[in-house]
Amino acid sequence: MRPVLWIGAALLVGSASAWGQTPVISLVTDARGNPVICPSGGAQIFGTWPVDAARNWAVTVGGKPGRVSSSWIVSNVAVELDIEVPADVPVGNSTVVISHLGTASNAFPVTVVPVDPVMGFDPYSAFDHLSGVAITATSPAAPGDTVTTFMTGLGLTTPVVATATSTTTFSPTAQTTTVTVAGEPATVQFAGFYPGGQTGTYQVSFAVPADVSAGPQPVVVSIGGVSSNTQTLFVGTQALSGQPVISAVANGASFATRTPVSPGSFVSIFASGLTGPDNLSAFPNTTVNGISVLVNGKLAPIFALAASAGQINALVPTDADIGASLQIVVQNRNGPSKSTTAVGGAAGPGIFLVPDPASSTRTNAAATVANSAWLVIPASQARALGLPACAGLSPTASCGQPAHPGDFVQLYVTGLGKATPNGDPNGAVLPTGQVAPLSGSPLYATVATPTVTVGGVAAKVVFCGLAPGFAGLYQVDFQLPANVATGDNVALGITMPGSSTATATIAIAAP
Repeated sequence: MRPVLWIGAALLVGSASAWGQTPVISLVTDARGNPVICPSGGAQIFGTWPVDAARNWAVTVGGKPGRVSSSWIVSNVAVELDIEVPADVPVGNSTVVISHLGTASNAFPVTVVPVDPVMGFDPYSAFDHLSGVAITATSPAAPGDTVTTFMTGLGLTTPVVATATSTTTFSPTAQTTTVTVAGEPATVQFAGFYPGGQTGTYQVSFAVPADVSAGPQPVVVSIGGVSSNTQTLFVGTQALSGQPVISAVANGASFATRTPVSPGSFVSIFASGLTGPDNLSAFPNTTVNGISVLVNGKLAPIFALAASAGQINALVPTDADIGASLQIVVQNRNGPSKSTTAVGGAAGPGIFLVPDPASSTRTNAAATVANSAWLVIPASQARALGLPACAGLSPTASCGQPAHPGDFVQLYVTGLGKATPNGDPNGAVLPTGQVAPLSGSPLYATVATPTVTVGGVAAKVVFCGLAPGFAGLYQVDFQLPANVATGDNVALGITMPGSSTATATIAIAAP
């Protein structure tokens, strides 16, 4: 386990037109990645749409116009639009359509619910004092203080305010909004749209109960029988200390910091403030020694807590939001860290590596000859690891040697995106915290097929999916091309549609 430096990765914004492209919607979710939206709430739309200088997109929900609040653009193609759902859309089954200069997308089905409360995911900006200053560990709210949060999804107000308008008066929520702090009811002073605010963003002001203890305390906002995500409020009359500080977030296989973080992938988080003994086999626990990880407010199962090294290996929840950015928070008994933003994506490949004790610069991929335990590594690396050559040994033997042209190889990676039973595009992903069936029945195959190159030559992929008995670990079976280059450090690459390319090396000997 080694630390890395976080480098923020910016999406490329293009200005050229992408004329003639038909808009396509692939997913619609709320801010938490859930497949529901509500009137006057926020929605995230994923897919591909043409881009022109004027951003001529129009969005309808149930045939009624919504407001585009922001967009994410990669290589001159829009891949995400964030919208305000129209206030007058009926509750129930509906459809979302995006149009660009008169060309309409597919009508994507979506469920509209009355309310869908979501608070901000960064605990250091989720709540404000009356003065407008953020409530943080160094500036906590005292018992009895009035606290304000700005959130989404509280549904209609009285009176109803039209979509995409600025309000001039206080318009309270049509249903009663409640707040609990540390499980205790708080007095709600106002909940709804506020003067000068934009529809879609609600203000909730409440008083911290007088008898709440000092420290990080959980807050939940509820309306219409639906509860928001839990967020932490720092309570006290003096500064609190001892919270974690995140220094880096990386792909859990390659330790690359610019690779998009995708649902169901390994992620490595480097942070201070990790306590207790190391636990390198914690899965599927979401709290270890009082340490937990949240991805956009959802608890992530922990594979390993190496407190002594300041590292956590975790599984990004399979139902995590796949938006352009993810908010990652680490909590200890003293409270949460500040949120760290990671670039999100449907896929972000990373290749696991086999270290070479004799060469710290070697990047040999973790791969085996198909249907065996034979590591595909250079002969020198096998000797350095104390492994015999594999010739003549049982397929279950621990050994290592180069592969040969034409061999079938199993490569181990993470971050290959959506995997469902037999790769059914409409199938359900593996629930967070569960492992793929060890029996292989069913096989959780990726919906998309990767491109694998060896020495610059495309290889034939025969299977790509979750390795049986594991979560977050993908197995890619492919055949080495007959004309592949040979050597101890032959270039290996894997790409999912629309993703970056993960690279490593593989050892190949002449036949």
